[in-house]
Amino acid sequence: MPTVGLNTTNTNHIPVGQTQQVQTQNGSTEVSQQKTPGVMGKDDFLKLFLTSLQYQDPMNAMDMNQMMSQMSQMSLMEQVQNMTKAVDSLRDTMYTTALDGGMKFLGKYVKGVDADGKTVEGTVDVVRLAANNDVQLVIGDHVVSLRFVESVSDKKIEKPEEKPNTEEPKTTI
Repeated sequence: MPTVGLNTTNTNHIPVGQTQQVQTQNGSTEVSQQKTPGVMGKDDFLKLFLTSLQYQDPMNAMDMNQMMSQMSQMSLMEQVQNMTKAVDSLRDTMYTTALDGGMKFLGKYVKGVDADGKTVEGTVDVVRLAANNDVQLVIGDHVVSLRFVESVSDKKIEKPEEKPNTEEPKTTI
């Protein structure tokens, strides 16, 4: 007995950037553009699956095992898409959060150590994100990694004046 089924493993038959005209039940024609050319999405899969169910021969219905297999493929595809979205979102958040954290230092007076080991003091002019996702603060001609910032203030950090020692030394017996 022949069966009606869907082959979702090969999408090479879909031309890239194809615009498709679809005849609806009420006779009107709709034009649909694929979101990702050459890739069948879960909505496309579900529409095709439901259409095949709708137009199958009642005397020669689709095999139940095949139908369950296709439903599990659709579920798996949806889970992979959700995981991809979550990873993309996490990656975007990671880069955005790092730079956002450094933006708090713009215009602040910072004391830190640059890559050469020199102490640098001054107002942060630029905040940038290095290739290794390290937030760097640009102070004049010097670059200080956020990891090596020692102090931050709204105004210049004054060094505490040393008080002269006016106390008499204590002697113990």
